Amino acid sequence: LLPALVLLALYIFHRDLSLRNLGLSMLFSLLSVIIAPVFISDFSINLILLMLVSLSSGIALGKNMGEKTSLAFGGFLPGLVVIWVVYAQLFHGAC
Repeated sequence: LLPALVLLALYIFHRDLSLRNLGLSMLFSLLSVIIAPVFISDFSINLILLMLVSLSSGIALGKNMGEKTSLAFGGFLPGLVVIWVVYAQLFHGAC
């Protein structure tokens, strides 16, 4: 969550809307991959949830097609890394 919080803090200082939108997109995606494994243990369902959250945040926060796409990827990629770490830890704990 630290990168998303840093982007939101930079928005407070610089008032650049792209920083705020990217921070919010990352925040929504990261929260979904941190909270969802508590309730849903299937990796594929959590991955689909991550894709839906990142896509919907990109669509909601972006103005044109390029910005919507970059916001969706900007939220998806950190979320993907976090979901891999979460499931690697769960797999390692099961072994």
